[in-house]
Amino acid sequence: MLKPGGRFAFAVFGAPEAQSSIGAFFTAVQAHHNLEELPNGPLFGVTDRRVYEPMIAAGGLVDFQLDTHEIVWRSETLDPILRGFWDWGNMAALPQEAQDKIKATTRENAQRYARNGQFVFPHVILFGSAVKP
Repeated sequence: MLKPGGRFAFAVFGAPEAQSSIGAFFTAVQAHHNLEELPNGPLFGVTDRRVYEPMIAAGGLVDFQLDTHEIVWRSETLDPILRGFWDWGNMAALPQEAQDKIKATTRENAQRYARNGQFVFPHVILFGSAVKP
């Protein structure tokens, strides 16, 4: 529970098309498996301010701000990104053939983000905040 003057903050990924590494992975999954069967739903946030406003008001908060920020993920290899998606999506539960195809297609999709010996993935993050009066 927030005390008066306390600030509530949250962060969510922006629109799917603004998430380069996530898009490389999800496009690969769609090519070789049913995306809707992934256990944790989409990682993307809702970008429409009108979705958040009723929740903020119901929480008795004011001065709602929702800002967009660009961030960049950099990695020398795709391995940590693939491991993260693999854990998140419980991909090890899929048949090995599907896993191999998804990994290969993700690697192919990611090549467009290769720069000077590393991968550079731009992403959009939404930060929201509000204050308890």
